Amino acid sequence: MPAWAEVYLTANNPGFYPIVFILLLLAGLGFPISADLVLLTCSYIAYTGNAEYLYLVPVSIIAILLSDSIMYWIGKNLGYRLTQVWPLKNLITPVRIEGAKQSFHIHGYRIVFLARFMPGIRTVFMFTSGLLKLRYWKFIVHDFAGALIVIPCMLYSMKWVAGNRAMIMEFIHRFQWLILAAVAIYFTFWWARRRRSGANNASKRVKEKV
Repeated sequence: MPAWAEVYLTANNPGFYPIVFILLLLAGLGFPISADLVLLTCSYIAYTGNAEYLYLVPVSIIAILLSDSIMYWIGKNLGYRLTQVWPLKNLITPVRIEGAKQSFHIHGYRIVFLARFMPGIRTVFMFTSGLLKLRYWKFIVHDFAGALIVIPCMLYSMKWVAGNRAMIMEFIHRFQWLILAAVAIYFTFWWARRRRSGANNASKRVKEKV
């Protein structure tokens, strides 16, 4: 590890855990920071013995749940007004909001859990949860359940593969695309089934009139 990194990116620096907390908080609020990259960096630092998993896991979970709660509050109380303000205007677009609404109508609160596995659009789902005025306690329970799986796995990932960062990034890339593909297939079947059901109902109404 470079000398400057040993000074700032280790638990020996009193500001290390607060820095991690702030970075994850900003990432969850739509700032151009990758939460996954922050977690992987922390995973590598912990793997080299320069940080403690015992502190990283709760700090990361609390930061992410707090950012998600803030986005929920923004959606519930301010609605679309802040979506025109940077950095949200480039992330929370009308198209993404409508897509998130459709997902909520189909899956309900489960989509909050699934959103933890979908990089790039998590913030949209948290915002839309508030916009739809979902019950906060149900929202946070599902969010916490997802975070309890994803965050420890990300933080321990380097330890599991002996610090092989390239392997971790490849796994995450494939894993995330598999989830997105599964969701896309589910929506395709749901749409086809709904369309077929609508056609059958229309046919029945025609026969009844005849």
